[in-house]
Amino acid sequence: MRWALTLLLGGLTATPAAAEQYWTTAPITAVSAVAKDDKYPQYSDVIYIGFADKSWLPERCRKAPGLLANATDKALLTLALAALEHGRPVDIKAEDGRMIGEYCRVFQITLHAP
Repeated sequence: MRWALTLLLGGLTATPAAAEQYWTTAPITAVSAVAKDDKYPQYSDVIYIGFADKSWLPERCRKAPGLLANATDKALLTLALAALEHGRPVDIKAEDGRMIGEYCRVFQITLHAP
């Protein structure tokens, strides 16, 4: 009986909703990094990536002006900066399952050769 209760409670509390993934090809309009934000700690140690067109994102991700990634994702920052500097569009993938505050999380950027 104990294991059944544990299984039931674990299933009710630990099962995350399935994240949906969204992608498009678009130019990056802004890149920013936040080291520490005492007023809004959920936005500390993040990389902000802005896009002019957010119509490809689900409604809950359109509230914010862009997407966020963890600052530890240095490869994403490097590619975003290169794309912004050279004005080249990127393939970008985001998900709404692991939000960072009000922002959807970007998890992949592909920068193609010119």
